[in-house]
Amino acid sequence: MRRTIKITFTPSNMQPDQPSSGPRWTRFVHDNAIADGEQAHLRKRGLAAKIERGESGAERDALAVVVSMRTPRRETPAVERGRGERIQAGSPAEREHARAIADRIAIVANNDPEVLAIRESLGIPRKGLSAARARALLASPLLARVMTNDLERWHVPVSDHEATVVRRERRGGREVVQIRVRWAGGARVVKLGGPIPAEPEFIEFPNEKGRRRVAVEIESLSILGEVKRLAERLAAIAPFNAFEQSAVGAIPALVWLILTGVAVPLVPITVGREIPGSVDTVTVCALVRVVSPESMIAALAKVRKSVFGEKRKGRAFAPRNLAVVVFVEKRTGGPVPKFPPELRRMLWKEWNAAHPKEKFGEVQEMERAYLRTKPAFFPDDAELWDLNVLAAIEAEITARERRGRRAR
Repeated sequence: MRRTIKITFTPSNMQPDQPSSGPRWTRFVHDNAIADGEQAHLRKRGLAAKIERGESGAERDALAVVVSMRTPRRETPAVERGRGERIQAGSPAEREHARAIADRIAIVANNDPEVLAIRESLGIPRKGLSAARARALLASPLLARVMTNDLERWHVPVSDHEATVVRRERRGGREVVQIRVRWAGGARVVKLGGPIPAEPEFIEFPNEKGRRRVAVEIESLSILGEVKRLAERLAAIAPFNAFEQSAVGAIPALVWLILTGVAVPLVPITVGREIPGSVDTVTVCALVRVVSPESMIAALAKVRKSVFGEKRKGRAFAPRNLAVVVFVEKRTGGPVPKFPPELRRMLWKEWNAAHPKEKFGEVQEMERAYLRTKPAFFPDDAELWDLNVLAAIEAEITARERRGRRAR
């Protein structure tokens, strides 16, 4: 069955989805606690009007979009001190198990009616495109801006053409783009124009190694926009949401699966450490059906080693020593890099008087306990904290630029 994609153009001074405030839409908003920003997004996509008309599947599609908006997006943190790090772990057998899970989910996707319908509408083989053809399709500036009926009118094939932007200019809030298109049956220059969006939209997909994302800017109403929306819907439901445990995240992995029929491998364990150098925290995400407790312990040990180096072997800090750090710094007002003799003896006497069951026999013993235990909290160097903040900001800016970079 062939699915027809209908486009409705709306003048720029009108809201694209005005007749959507009837009883069905009002009930849907109330029952599902849809926020104002989410309502505007659903109206822009035409889903509000579909719900009000009572179209089959409209509420399901709208809820999938809302879930994807509410789900925090996992970005791959930059590596090294001050920028966070993300360690992927698991034994060879566990990685093979995770890959098999992804391959089985791909079987479900390759028989999903919506996936098959969009492949048919785009002229993609039922089993998907090759990796090279899929990358060419995703990199096409033409497919990022037009719909299938435009290509049919110009007799341009979806996946077997070469498109190059020859001119791009912006005037008074509008952008005009000229694209030269070549295919086996001919060539032409297409001129496209429209308002500049307040927030650019991108479609992301795995790079050639499958470990990072490549981003291409697209129009919302476009062929690639349709592919992205299907990936978003699938990412909100099982079993496809399991691809959140891939190296690139769920939506980029599903974009690739829709076009190629090939699954991006899942990662058995990921351990994310945010902004090392402050109060270090880690987030462990693991495939419970795949990983063993031993593998999880090994992954945590690897992160712990990056915090402490080779100095500690995993032993716990003694409760008395932890209490000494807090005791000393309450009296000094902060970290003590080196104790003056008078201060050291005064603190030693005060501690022994307040803690008769946990006395230190010598002044030096208490001093050593304090200096050894300080790393259990966080580094004391305020300049390092400032550098961590700057590095984190720089990492975020770099990540945004990477997401905004066009595929070449």
